[in-house]
Amino acid sequence: MSSLAFEVALAYLRARSSRLISAVSLLSMSGIALGVAALVVAMGLLSGYRNEIRQKLIGANVEIVVFPLSLFSEEDTGIAALEKRLARVPRVRATAPVIYQSGLALSAATPDGADAVLKGVDAARERRVSQIDSYLPDVERVLAPAGRGGLPGAAIGRELARLLDVREGEEITLAVPDNAPGGQRFTPRSARFRVGRIFQTNFYEYDSEWVFLEREVLRRLARMGAFGRLGHAQDRLLGGPDDTGERAADEIE
Repeated sequence: MSSLAFEVALAYLRARSSRLISAVSLLSMSGIALGVAALVVAMGLLSGYRNEIRQKLIGANVEIVVFPLSLFSEEDTGIAALEKRLARVPRVRATAPVIYQSGLALSAATPDGADAVLKGVDAARERRVSQIDSYLPDVERVLAPAGRGGLPGAAIGRELARLLDVREGEEITLAVPDNAPGGQRFTPRSARFRVGRIFQTNFYEYDSEWVFLEREVLRRLARMGAFGRLGHAQDRLLGGPDDTGERAADEIE
């Protein structure tokens, strides 16, 4: 410390207390305390919001999605073999097959329909890689047909249900492209489904587009070929939590 600064500090310490200086010091300290408190509160809110967003994203999806680069390949890629290779990647805890298919959802109240993303899941295995039970509990019963010969179940988001003006238990129609080899892509295939559950993830993109179906039901509807074939089926594998994307990519190259 320089001599001048030291002398000034000593002069203020030895001097009589001043109401003006005390008031200014108190205001300064109060301002600093309020600023620090506001910063702490803001950081806490942002951290909590970030964690909530992350949990909701992970709950509705997974960290890693492995999919074929060539959507029209008819070569058998061996899903089981690919799952075993992914299981060797450090920190991969589970894998599960899934089908994503864009389509159209229609109802009696909304015959023009709404765009939808159909997700075909194997309920038992999907539970190992995502938090599907947090927003779609008892998914096996929800997606199962309602009695013998009944319509297969479908779970749709709250916003999509509002657009279609349907409630649980009512019927909707789902239309998808024909994915069979040599099929007419512009000739849709459609089927009726029972709304088994209306879910809510609090993400508008998910709640306004996603439709959950049994994986085998969606595969037959879109004529995606046999299990174990990737390509037009867009049959994908979902990597479990705590995964490392780069290592998984290296493993499947």
